[in-house]
Amino acid sequence: MSAYVVSDKHINALLTFANAQQIKVWIGPTLGDTADASVLEDLSKLGGILKNTNIEAVNERYDEFEVDLTPFEFKFETLPEKDLLLQIIKACNCYDYQACELNNYNLSTAWRIVDHIRGRAIGMLPGYNALQREIR
Repeated sequence: MSAYVVSDKHINALLTFANAQQIKVWIGPTLGDTADASVLEDLSKLGGILKNTNIEAVNERYDEFEVDLTPFEFKFETLPEKDLLLQIIKACNCYDYQACELNNYNLSTAWRIVDHIRGRAIGMLPGYNALQREIR
């Protein structure tokens, strides 16, 4: 399977869910940088981070996309009612697959955004919180 740049709709859907859940993500250069915390206040900025990271990752693999200098314009998406949490988890996994070619992707702001979204969706799955954390 080849890597590709996900659609703006894909990014908007992830950020619509994050906004609805009031997910907080560190957007500073490192995890220890507490000066740049966000409550997803600027969804267009975060969408641009996700899109440009995805483009950079695909270019690491194929070197065929120009970085889009047009500012990302966030638009709220209507999220599917059926299997919403599973769809969000799958969309996060899709984004990760498309962006993982980027060197140190797992240390990037884009990875932190997507990881927080996925974590919230997993935690909201029916029965998840009733389970023990450790298998004994």
